[in-house]
Parts: sequence; C-alpha cells; structure tokens
Amino acid sequence: MLPKYGPDVNSRDASRRAEARLLLEVGELKTAQDFHDAAFIFQHGHSPQDYLLAHILAVEAIVKGDASSKWLAAATLDRYLQAVGQKQVFGTQYSSKSYMYLMLRRDDPNAANSPEAQQKGNTQEPYDRTLVPESLRAEFCVADQAAQATNLSDLNAGKPFTGTLPPGCND
Repeated sequence: MLPKYGPDVNSRDASRRAEARLLLEVGELKTAQDFHDAAFIFQHGHSPQDYLLAHILAVEAIVKGDASSKWLAAATLDRYLQAVGQKQVFGTQYSSKSYMYLMLRRDDPNAANSPEAQQKGNTQEPYDRTLVPESLRAEFCVADQAAQATNLSDLNAGKPFTGTLPPGCND
C-alpha cells in the first residue's frame, strides 16, 4: 500500500529532517517561526528521538513568543510518550488500533499474527486522562476530553473532526 501522500513521502520527509537538522546544527534557526516549522518537520518523523526533538523545538518557539506552538508542544510530547510505550497526557494523538497494538508490542515477533493486530478503528490509548486537567489542556489549545471523544467517534465513523478548540485558540 502506498503512503497517503504519495510513494515518496518518506524520502521527502527524511530530506526535510536532514535539512532542518543541518540548519539547527549551524545555528540558522533563529525565529519563533523557524523553530515552529522545524518542530512540525520532526513531529512527522519516525523515531522517539524525532518526536523528542520536535517537542524541544516547539518549546523554544513558545519561548520566542509563538503561542500557536503550544498545541504543537502538547502534540509532540504525546507522540513521544506513546513512541516510548507510555501514555499520552494531553490526548492529541489518534492512531489506528492495529498500529498502537503493534507499536506497544514491537519486541514481540508474533504480535503481527495476533487478531488484535488486525483491529479496525482508531484509538487515543494509551492515554492518561487524569494527569493534565482540562484547564491546562485549554492553556495548550488542546480540545477538552468531551470534544476529543466526539473527534474519535467522528474519525471512526469516517467523518472529519468536529470538536472545537478552547477560546482564544485558532484552528
């Protein structure tokens, strides 16, 4: 099966990450927008290190004055946590059930043969819904848990997300 965005999306993404890494290493990332853009590039990486670097870059964008990077900081943290087998804490990640099953059992050579590896639908699990209160979720421009439940239901029904962002946050 071809990737959603064409057969060469992985190579294009790898090239963008290499270019962003070089710019970072030589000190060419200067502005909040530079760090925000680099964070998005690494958020779409393939390793926990990519997601952790994305989180660090998003935090630097916030420090440099880009409040719109708050959601990105939350999303990169969630993606990193799930990539290392921990529960996400903001609820920004919606993954296929089969992908999450296999990711959480990546050391099990028989996992792909399990019926659970063929599950349909999407999930936010693993997700610690109690660590981050709704007020802090709102500060990071993350939808509240009720909107997330609607998003997940809509996603599983083949509909676009309909949840709303907290007041003061832009789409």
